[in-house]
Amino acid sequence: MDPFDGWPDAIAEGVTCGLTNCTESSVLSPGEIATNFIITQNNSGIRIDAGLGKSLNLITVVRLSDSDKLTATVNGQTVPLSDSSNGERVRYSGTVSNISAQPVVSVSLQRGPDSYPASVTLPAGFDIIAPAGTVNLGRSAGKLRVQFSRSMSGSFYVSMVANCQRSDGTGFTDNTDINPKQDPDAYRIDTADLDAILNERSKARNNNNPNTALVTRCGIDLIWTNSVKGNVSSKLNKYSEIRGLRTVSQRIEYDARG
Repeated sequence: MDPFDGWPDAIAEGVTCGLTNCTESSVLSPGEIATNFIITQNNSGIRIDAGLGKSLNLITVVRLSDSDKLTATVNGQTVPLSDSSNGERVRYSGTVSNISAQPVVSVSLQRGPDSYPASVTLPAGFDIIAPAGTVNLGRSAGKLRVQFSRSMSGSFYVSMVANCQRSDGTGFTDNTDINPKQDPDAYRIDTADLDAILNERSKARNNNNPNTALVTRCGIDLIWTNSVKGNVSSKLNKYSEIRGLRTVSQRIEYDARG
């Protein structure tokens, strides 16, 4: 799942403003600006990604004007967020060196002397307890059960990047989400569901050709994500959001014939 899913394409995909409706932040009041702040942490530190929209208008991207700026603060360390959209001013990012267990991250839209903050406490890190390492999974196995080192609060989902071969020798690469089921002690992905999604994505990547050959094998990276929402200044648009994410990855070698 892309953290910017549901936001304008210029934010999610880096499309130029010539292909969508862009407006300057300086012509909008803070109450018209909807923030989307995504905070992630790994062994090297904390990354902040930011995009701005106009209320819930999904076809309008807000470009940060020179009179406005975005900053992030972690444990008293403040860094500016820089344009990460090749000069389009539609996506901003920054990094902070911090490996504390559950840091509190604040991101502020600043206009002159006024600051409009949002903050979130990142969820705790977690690991996969079982199965360990790369998993060889045949369709006949029926299910993949995954156990984690802690219980999950907030939102929990899994996305996957798959590199697959079809029975006719052709191949494709795709990424999509998959909805796991929850057992009392684990999360579960049924192989019938996995197989159906892979063949659905295979067909979509082949111009929806109804005669697309079946998937036979895939190398799959599952990205398990725990997401929590934080608090945003009431002076910003009500559709503003800040989210803290923790992820772990798992490698699957899938055989639809086995």
